[in-house]
Amino acid sequence: MGWIGIQSQLMHTLDTFGVDRDENGKIKWYGTPPSCFLGIGGDNAEVVVGDDAEVEINGQRRPVSGLLAQTSYGTNVTVIGG
Repeated sequence: MGWIGIQSQLMHTLDTFGVDRDENGKIKWYGTPPSCFLGIGGDNAEVVVGDDAEVEINGQRRPVSGLLAQTSYGTNVTVIGG
């Protein structure tokens, strides 16, 4: 299951769960990284997170859609295509 929601909500969730970051402060993404819905960027942009997107928390990979499912943000969706 994927997720669609607001960029700032995605980032808030990842920060709350304490995702690992590289030496430059960027999130370590695995699988397909989130993409802006309809190509519009910014904090209030709608983003799509595929069901294969993962991040690391304390060195262990976690599915991003699983983290987001624990919030009231966005909507779970079935992501088709790539």
